[in-house]
Formats: sequence, structure tokens, C-alpha cells
Amino acid sequence: MTDNRGFTLVELISVVLILSVLALIVYPSYRNYVEKAKINAVRAALLENAHFMEKFYLQNGRFKQTSTKWPSLPIKEAEGFCIRLNGIARGALDSKFMLKAVAIDKDKILLLLR
Repeated sequence: MTDNRGFTLVELISVVLILSVLALIVYPSYRNYVEKAKINAVRAALLENAHFMEKFYLQNGRFKQTSTKWPSLPIKEAEGFCIRLNGIARGALDSKFMLKAVAIDKDKILLLLR
């Protein structure tokens, strides 16, 4: 009698099939989790920039440094997003600003209006 050790082809195919099904179920959930984490990090960066702008307003009485120049934001990129400060028209009262986070792959846009 021979001493057979190892796995049969059917057992190996069964294991591969089970792992494939698990991967198909788990991967979308993982990807969704990672995407939500990135969005939350960008929201936190937008809020931190908004706090910076509000602090700047409290110290200077306006959002702009000069009539045409906005202050430089402390956070300009976060988790694959580019953060921009958009104001109002040149020469108008500077009582509002808009922070905009655009995905570098241009797939998503997040806005924070103040």
C-alpha cells in the first residue's frame, strides 16, 4: 500500500472557489470602507481650513488679506483631494468664502460653504 499525502484536485478547487466567493463579498465592503475613510479625512481637512478662515476673520475683520488676495490655506491636499478656496467676485464685500475639495482623479467634489 502506498502512503498518499496531500490534497486531491477536487479539494483544491473547492478551497479556491470558496476563497473566490469570499473575496467577491468582502472586497466591495473593504473598498467602500476605505472610500468613506478618505471622505471623512477630507471633510476634517475642510473643517480645519474653515476654522482657519474664521480665526483669520476674527483677527482681521475680513476674510481677504487684501482686496484681491486670499490667505493661504494650511491644508491644500488630503487623501487624493486638492483643496481650493473660492471667494466672491473681486471688489465685492468679502463676507463669504467657499472651500472646495476636488478629487485628483476628478471623480468627486466636496464643498463647504461659509
